[in-house]
Amino acid sequence: MNIVILPHFVLYPLAVTLCIVMSGCGASTAQPVVVSEISAPQSFSAEGTIWTLKPSMEVADEEALTQFFASQPDFQGSTNFAGTPMLFLSDTSDRRFYWLHGSDDAATWSCVQFEDGSFQLSDGSGSPFSN
Repeated sequence: MNIVILPHFVLYPLAVTLCIVMSGCGASTAQPVVVSEISAPQSFSAEGTIWTLKPSMEVADEEALTQFFASQPDFQGSTNFAGTPMLFLSDTSDRRFYWLHGSDDAATWSCVQFEDGSFQLSDGSGSPFSN
């Protein structure tokens, strides 16, 4: 078996050329992905109910979410429920927790609604606040 040792003046240009080829230097026609954004209103109406944005969660709000995730362990750790949700209250103190997410083609959302002691889960794309 023959071992060939190349001098550094040969290896360096070879390594640079290999890096250029591997990194795909050259004209690129790729466009940046524009993520749709959803703006949360101060209030919105859905099915005859007015929902008002609450600036922060209180203990009762956190307890409602804790109860939901305890009853639905499959959703714990889901990226659909990552981060702090936006909280909306109705005039009857029902709660809607919204998680908004961007994706390559549209904004998506997940919602946990706590009403009359029970939970309802919904999700979709676009804005959940538009009629």
